[in-house]
Amino acid sequence: MTAVQTPRFAPNLRWLYTELPLAQRFEAAARDGFDAVEFSPHYEVTAAELKHLLEANGLALTNGLTILHWGRGERGNAAIPGREADFRASAERSLEFAATCRMPFLHPPAGEMPEGADAARCRALYAENLAWTAERAKPLGITIVFEPVCRARFAKFLLHTLEEGVAVIRATGRDDVKLVFDTYHVHMEQGALTRRFEQHRADIAYVQIGNPPGRHEPGAGELDLHWFIDYLGRQGYDRSIGLEYTPKAGTRASLAWAKRYGIHPK
Repeated sequence: MTAVQTPRFAPNLRWLYTELPLAQRFEAAARDGFDAVEFSPHYEVTAAELKHLLEANGLALTNGLTILHWGRGERGNAAIPGREADFRASAERSLEFAATCRMPFLHPPAGEMPEGADAARCRALYAENLAWTAERAKPLGITIVFEPVCRARFAKFLLHTLEEGVAVIRATGRDDVKLVFDTYHVHMEQGALTRRFEQHRADIAYVQIGNPPGRHEPGAGELDLHWFIDYLGRQGYDRSIGLEYTPKAGTRASLAWAKRYGIHPK
């Protein structure tokens, strides 16, 4: 029988430790026992600055979005007709960040669709842009991933179900474009987490957890995420699990659930 490894976690530093200035979030994550984080750079830091923050704190970088004007409300542009040049410029810069910081997964989000946009055209453009980015990512050892999201949070996004995501993967004609499986989005949109995970396992590269309906930590919502974490181990998932949730009462209080896995907030 294959031994199940103790799960590893990567807090998303745009969701957790936000009580602290940016540089101190990396320090706090390392102090609490994490060895990896998620982080999307956007326009606050350079690649060299981000690499320094990671190395100074002994952290790996697991996953992040392509660089966006998030503070201006942009949620992605990879599937929006007329934004092709903007997307490719962002993707090229994001790949430089990912390569410099040795980030294995880069996520170009589709974005919120403009009023009256043709969904079929947007899906075709998304597949084209994902394939274009994956071709440039491959020699860097970076896998391109993306995530269907629930209507309850992002009603205007292009993709809402895992099946829609798989259809886009097939349209890319590549086997190195993969899905992110986020428990919050999958449960809110489709339910049946384990069945969905098993059905699409071959197309899933990375897992994130958040507990619906409020997208909080394990123990604060409808799902038994401890059971699901154990289930992932039984399924042979051995990558970090991204923590993408809103702490119910501050980051450190929200991490009480993780003490059984060796995380001890200080």
